[in-house]
Formats: sequence, structure tokens, C-alpha cells
Amino acid sequence: MVKHLENLALTASKFNKNLRVHVVCSGLPYGHGEANDVFYEFFRRAWLSLHPDLASLPVIGKGDNNLPTIHVEDLSRFVQYLADDSGKSVEKQYLLAVDQCKQSTQREMMKCISESLGSGAIKNVQLDEVIDEDWAEMLTLDLKMETSSEFVEAAGQWHCKDGITNGTMKLLNEEFNLYRGLFPLKVYIGGPPGAGKSHFAKLLAESYGIPHLTIQSMVDHAQKLDDELGEEVRGMVEQLKQEELAAYEKTRKKKDPDLDPAKIKVRFPDEMVNKFVKAHIGSPACMNKGFILDGYPRNAEDAKAVFLNLIPGYGEEPEDGAEEEQKQPEEEGAFPGFTLDERILPQYTIVLEADSDALKAKLKELPVERIAGTHLDDANIDRRLKIYRDANPTVDDEKHIVQFFEKLIGQESCKLFDDPEKTVDVNKTVQDMKELLEQNGKPSAINLITDVDNKFLRHVERQARKEAQAAADAEKPGTADPEASHKGVDDTNLTEEEKAARAEEEQKKAHESESEEDEVGALIEREEQEARRAEQQAAEQKIADEEAAKEKAIKDKRDAEKLEKIREQERDLLDKRSQPIRQYLMDNVVPHLTEGLINLCKAVPDDPTDYLANFLNERADQVDEEAMKKRDEEIRRKAAEKNGNLSQK
Repeated sequence: MVKHLENLALTASKFNKNLRVHVVCSGLPYGHGEANDVFYEFFRRAWLSLHPDLASLPVIGKGDNNLPTIHVEDLSRFVQYLADDSGKSVEKQYLLAVDQCKQSTQREMMKCISESLGSGAIKNVQLDEVIDEDWAEMLTLDLKMETSSEFVEAAGQWHCKDGITNGTMKLLNEEFNLYRGLFPLKVYIGGPPGAGKSHFAKLLAESYGIPHLTIQSMVDHAQKLDDELGEEVRGMVEQLKQEELAAYEKTRKKKDPDLDPAKIKVRFPDEMVNKFVKAHIGSPACMNKGFILDGYPRNAEDAKAVFLNLIPGYGEEPEDGAEEEQKQPEEEGAFPGFTLDERILPQYTIVLEADSDALKAKLKELPVERIAGTHLDDANIDRRLKIYRDANPTVDDEKHIVQFFEKLIGQESCKLFDDPEKTVDVNKTVQDMKELLEQNGKPSAINLITDVDNKFLRHVERQARKEAQAAADAEKPGTADPEASHKGVDDTNLTEEEKAARAEEEQKKAHESESEEDEVGALIEREEQEARRAEQQAAEQKIADEEAAKEKAIKDKRDAEKLEKIREQERDLLDKRSQPIRQYLMDNVVPHLTEGLINLCKAVPDDPTDYLANFLNERADQVDEEAMKKRDEEIRRKAAEKNGNLSQK
């Protein structure tokens, strides 16, 4: 079909010599927010990084096929060149427009997008698995195209000559953020243990769709990294475990059990923690979306290590005979000898402060199972509070974390909640926090999340709950495995058919349970869709009513003007038709009537009507007499004229 249209277009110039026809065969377009169906889905998924399975970009087959591409700005400039007068010199009718990308395989492009925007993960899929996707056909292309020389000459200064590469992804990332209205929201939430910072951090992260970063989540992420930092972290974990084992063996007694290395929880040195925290919040996902940094840095010293960089050689005395090359900055700033890493510095900080006694009283009100096994139990809370108070004595103290951030981002970007009673109302507290975070605009990362994403995440969450429940049941003493209790101890005595039937029944029950959860989710989703549809219909109806009111007002005005014009025409016609009668009355009636009225006013008779009637009768007789005299005179004149004519003859 497309080829047929091309042929029709190319032959059109034969019938009209003034018509210039060019067919531009372009590569897959990209750039300016990915407003097409080719690369948008991959930019979106890598940018969001909601889940490892979603963030892993698909590579169809081996991924060694060549994909021709071109930035939409370079393509539009070439098309404009052809349409302008300068394009008259182009004789070719069929032209190729692609960029100069040297790494143009599907795998290289997907890897590049994933590493620059997200986790760097890719996965191989077969074509039949993604055949229904809009981008599947495009990614299976395998073409090597050479740009037409006319395009190279017309391009001039390329906007993105090298295509989708690691060197150009910074530009494409900025364009994606700009055209999609995306900007990062970087927030730090701190405070003493038990103040509720993790609870509010989770609520804000879910509300804005940005990563919620805890120390544990960043430790787990660092151990999975496939780079030098990941190897360093894993090596240190092994080293710390060995040291813990050695210390245990020295003090171990004969009755003490063996220590399982897998269950040892290592404590990293502050230097290592600061290192992987800094690396994590500087990752592409956090640079794009931002982050909610939960509870770390714990104090001003940690914050300096994460957000400030020491100036090499600052304050050192120059060697003898050596020229002083190090120049001191003109303005020292809040922290002399350090430069600020503005890329990862939080834009806003929220600190939840409270008295230690109030915090411990608050924790005692919580259910035992909620704090059991955490650092908030009675055995740990005093120790942790002391560590926090030593590093953050009072809010006004320079050592407090609040003072650190106020020096760097200003008091207007910092919010302190120092009264636990005011944070009891969670919804109001979250709203107060949002007012701070949205003072320069509301982040829109959550707008990229689709219904398919939400459905997948709900499924993952259900699976995690099931696994957690199963693990909890297995750890409880005396709790039998529900499957074992169902099968019975003599399960081995069952026949293969009975085992298959039982397995099928269990699978059916599991499927029904999952189906019920899916139905509930679908029902909620359907209700939300209906609510959105009702809102949309109400908005459309309002717009339609406003348009109808405007049209009615215009119609009424037009009808009123038309009616007034008709009335004016009728008045003119009536005036024109009544002119002879008015003239007749003015000549024959009005003078006599006026004279009679004047005499009436002078005489003032008892019966004015009779007086006026008699006057008019007398005047009528006078008029008749004058008319008869005129008629007699006219007769005599005509007779005289007739006699005179006869005598002359």
C-alpha cells in the first residue's frame, strides 16, 4: 500500500511540470520526548524502573539486527530544506535520511537506553511473545542505510548525528524530561528513631511514584551491582563475616552452636555506607525521578561526606621553592574547603523531631508484633536514641542535621515537625509535607505509570504477601504446613491418579483465590474508570452546554437585530403610504379645525361640541359658496374665451 502511494506520488510530476515530488525514506524517528510508538515504551520503562521485570528492556531474538534511526529535528530540517526554494536544486526523487550511528544494532540501543535511564538490564524475548506490541515490527527491521548526499549537505549542523549512543543519551534524556514535563523530586526525611519518618517517607514515595531509599534497600542494591563498587561491597561483606566468625570462635564455648555465615548481619563502616549511598542517589533512576532519602544521612558529618567533595590540596602549605598553584575561592561558602555536589543534593528536607520520653511513650502504645524484631524494641531504643542525640543535640545546635541543610538549601526549603501531637493526623501531615514539596511545581512521574504497570505490581505484591505468610507460618512452632495437612502423612500411599487429582484441586483453589483477588482489583479499577468516565462526560456536557448557550445568545441577538430591521422597514413603508392622506388633511381639514378650536377657546361656550359643530357647518357653507363662485367664474371665463375665439373667426 505504501509502495503504491510512493509510485503515485513519483509519477504525479509527469502531469504537472511545476510540481516537485520527493519521497523521503527515513530511519526510525526518536527524540523530543519520543512522541511516537517506536522508542517511547523503552524510555518510559527504563525511566520509571518500577520493578526489575518492567525495567528490563526487551531484545527480540539475538538483537544483532541493524536499526536505521534519525532524530526528528534532523529529519524535519531536511524536509524543510526540500520544501524551500533551496531544495529546487535536488534532482533525486527518492532520498534516504538516517543518522550516522555506528552502533546501530537493536541490542546496543536497548542496552544504551537502559544504562542511561534505568538499571541497565535487558532481556531476550521471542517475537511471538511480543507480537501484539506496537513496536515489535519496528524492532525486527534489519537494514543498513546510507544517508543521501543531499541530506548531508542540507543538514549543516546536526542536532544528533551519532544516533542513540551513550554520548547522546544525556541530550535525549533531557529532551524526554522536557517534553514530558518531568523533573526530579529529591527529598530527605530524617529524625530520631520512632519519629515516624519511614512511614511518611513511604506515603510520599507512593504518592509521587519515586524511589523510597532506606539504608537496607541501598545495601541490598549495592551487593547486586555488576561493577567495581558491587565487587567491593561483596568483598567487604565476606571479610566482615569472616571477622565476625573469628571473633565468635575465640569466645565460643563447647555448648554454643555453630554460627551460620548466611545469618550474620554485617555492619558496614561509615565510609563504605557513604560511598554506596552517594553512588545510589547519583544513579540514572534517581537523577531522573528523584528520591525520598529515609533517615540517612544520620547527622551533619554523614551529610558532608555524601553531598560535599573535599577540594584537593585545600589549605595545605606549598612546598619550598614551589609556586603556589592552588588558588583559594573568592567566597568560602558555608563549608570552606568543600565543593557542593548539586546533582544529588536534596531540594527539600523534612525532619520529625520529638523528646526522647515522648517517643518511647509513643512506641509503647504500638502493638508488640509491630516492633518485635526491629531496632525500636526496648533493648535497642535507648541505645539508638543516645547515638542520635549525641550527633544531633538540639535543633539550634550547628551539629544538627537541620542546620546543615538550612545552610545549603535555605530555611524555606526545610520543614521541621517538632510536636508529635501535630503529626497524629497522618493525612493532614502528608498534606503539609506536599505543600512544601510542590511549591515549585508538582512532579509528574506518576503520570507515566500505566494500568498494565499497576496490574503487574499488584500481582507481584500478592505473590510477596503469600510468600511472606508461608514463611511466617513455617517459622511458627507447631504450625503445620497447610499443604501437608491437606495431603496427610500417608501421601506417599496415594496412587498417581489421586495425587494428580489432588494437585489439580490445589491448583484450582489457588487459581480461584488469585482470580478473586483479580476480580476485586478489576472491580476497583472498573469503578475508577467509571468515575473518570463520569467526570469526563460531565466536563464534556458542561462544555457542550456552554457552547449551546453561546450559540443561543448569538442566535437571539441575530433574531433581535432582524426583527428591529423589519420594524424599521414597516415604519418607513407606513410613513410613505400615509404621506398623501396627511397632506390632504393638512390642506383641507387642519386649518378649519384649528381656527374653530381657537374661537372655541375665546368664546368658552357651555356646549363646546355643539359650538364647534356649528362653526364647522358655517365654515363648510362658506367653503361651498367660495367653491361655487370659483366655478361660476371659471364658467364665465371659458365662455368669454369661447366667444372671443368665434369673433376672431
